Formats: sequence, structure tokens, C-alpha cells
Amino acid sequence: MAPTELSFYDRISDALANPDGQLAIAAGAKTKYDNRARAMSEFPSMEMTRDRARSIRAHTLSQLDKFLAEFADNVEALGGHIFWAKDAQECNQYINEIAKAKEYSSLPKLNLCLLKKFLSINS
Repeated sequence: MAPTELSFYDRISDALANPDGQLAIAAGAKTKYDNRARAMSEFPSMEMTRDRARSIRAHTLSQLDKFLAEFADNVEALGGHIFWAKDAQECNQYINEIAKAKEYSSLPKLNLCLLKKFLSINS
């Protein structure tokens, strides 16, 4: 599928004018809802699983500094480099400097820290 040049609002107008597309989306949404409901009913310990996930998340966030330090040590042990940015601007500036030094013409994951917008302004 080729990328479209239509604006977001033009695509909305086109979608609203397409009854077949609306029916397909509604049918897909209903199927997704029905499948989720069936899966939830077949998994009786869902609330216990959710509680466990919340517990793991809380534990991880409470010790995030430790986990990040361990991650950094592991990356560096494998020859990688870690840059601790104080904010998105510093992160973007660092990546911009690397991209220019290496003469990169494209980078993946550009929406991270609004990097795509930053690089388009600074290139």
C-alpha cells in the first residue's frame, strides 16, 4: 500500500463517505470485541493476572534506577554506548550530532522524542 498524500481530515471525509468501509470497520470491531470477551471468559484468572502485572510494574518503577544501571552495564559490556539525556531536547541534539557525523540520510523510530520534527528543522 503506497502512502497517501491526503490530509488527515480529507481521509476522514473519504471514510465517512464510504458506507462499505464503515460496515467493514464495524464488523471488524464487533469481531474483535466478541473475540476478547470469549478469551476473557476462557481465562478465569484474568483479575489475578492483572493484579500481578500491576505489582510487577510498581516494583519495576520503584527500582527503575537499579534496572537502568544494570541495562547500561550490560549494553556497555557488549560494546554499546549509553547516553543519558536530561530531556527530549538533549536527546534529539545528541542523535542529530551522531546522524550528521555518520552522514545518515534516514533513521528508524523518528517519532521518539519528536525526533522527526527536530531533524527536519535542523537538517
